[in-house]
Amino acid sequence: MMKKILFAAAAVCTFAACNEKIIADKEETGAGFISVGLNSDSSIQVKSVSDEELDSYMVTIGEDAVSYSELKGVPYSVKPGTYAVSAQNCTAEEAVSANNGYGQKHIYGEAGSIEVVSGVTVPVTIRCEVVNAAASVVFTESFKAAFENYSVVLDEESRNISVNDENADAEFYWNLDEDGMYVLSYSVSANIKGTEDVKTADGVIRLSRAVKSVLRFSAGENGYFGIEVVADDSMTEKDENITVDPYKE
Repeated sequence: MMKKILFAAAAVCTFAACNEKIIADKEETGAGFISVGLNSDSSIQVKSVSDEELDSYMVTIGEDAVSYSELKGVPYSVKPGTYAVSAQNCTAEEAVSANNGYGQKHIYGEAGSIEVVSGVTVPVTIRCEVVNAAASVVFTESFKAAFENYSVVLDEESRNISVNDENADAEFYWNLDEDGMYVLSYSVSANIKGTEDVKTADGVIRLSRAVKSVLRFSAGENGYFGIEVVADDSMTEKDENITVDPYKE
């Protein structure tokens, strides 16, 4: 009788062990779900992004990259685990190489680490915002009246972007360092109108995240021309005035 009891107890233990393995296997292989939404309305930097533009954003879930248009309203099936979830309109490389090297606005957001368990849908909202910086050049009427054959070179050592009347209305983009900054160098060369006298000046400005800095060149009194740096008011308001004396040796 004792042997039968021991045998029965062993059978119960074996059955329990099998049950535990089945449950464990189910938890390891059963699907969980991530429901992704993109939120740009709360970010002033991307308030003009349309639904069609959002559809083209790439959402990264773990190692998978999926177009947002495929995720809207459809939970994404994943194995249980921890996932990093992010979204962006382009890569960092494209942010400086697009538009013939002028670059483009880089809009990015991340939701951090998301825990997913089997059979559960985890809602994730990603707030996207501008993470790079832009610069543009304006030649004022006073500058054009005083100078000719003028041009500005931006970031000569890195990208060497030359700006004149033909592309002065363009925007140029830069990725930022870990502190969210970029030191942009500029140099200007211009002839005093009606002469062969070439005047030059150079300097640097600090670009910062989600700010478009406008370098506004104007002619001042007594042979000066000025450089005014103005931030785009759709991002952050900031003014900086730089006066340059082209006659100084």
